[in-house]
Amino acid sequence: MVLGGELDELAPIKHVFETCKNVPGPVDIVVYQNERHAPGRLPSSQLGPHWYAMMADWLAARVRDRIPIEGARYRYVTASGKVEQRSMP
Repeated sequence: MVLGGELDELAPIKHVFETCKNVPGPVDIVVYQNERHAPGRLPSSQLGPHWYAMMADWLAARVRDRIPIEGARYRYVTASGKVEQRSMP
């Protein structure tokens, strides 16, 4: 799972997509609208799914429950907190 802000200054989102193209298995990308590297200050992360809980749930599903990822997913969390499923760029 890669989770970050649309305006991430440390790991720019375009680099995330470039890197994920080279991952041989499925990837799960979540991007919060207008957020920077550390989500939590703006509406997308305050009204949308909590980023920390999302990461913990994802890890628990992989490790504890042994649920594999099926296919690539790209989710975009808007400023209203709505989660949009998008196609990979």
